[in-house]
Amino acid sequence: MTDTDPYALAFDVKETVLRRLQIGQRQVFSPSMVQGLDFDVFVDMLYGNLVAALYSYVLAEHLADATHTFYFSWPASALQRFKLRHLWLLRWHLLPKVKWANASSTVDVKSWATFPQSTLAAPTLGPAVYMQQVSAQQTRIEVEKERYK
Repeated sequence: MTDTDPYALAFDVKETVLRRLQIGQRQVFSPSMVQGLDFDVFVDMLYGNLVAALYSYVLAEHLADATHTFYFSWPASALQRFKLRHLWLLRWHLLPKVKWANASSTVDVKSWATFPQSTLAAPTLGPAVYMQQVSAQQTRIEVEKERYK
């Protein structure tokens, strides 16, 4: 190719050398966690990453349980939302009231004081680590079926 060739392509070639580099992660556990230790390796389907998980038991004190119920409301359809946002003046006199969809969700919270540095052989527990376990029940959705005038 010559400099006057209109079909010539100009490239900047950069050479990159890649090498294998060994990496790792180390975590120190209490000797009491060796009992009941379970190890699992799996591939995360969402991101394709390899996940290594360690499971074990710790001594824990149950502190409290709490249940919270949350209530949500929103217009039942796009027409109801349009009536709510744009026809607010006419709504009171000419149109029926806005129909609402209601939902409730119940959340259970369990509080624990865990002692990951405790040993079963010695009576010392070590410092407490506080954690909360949250689980939610299914959401119940209801739509108003009555029409108000």
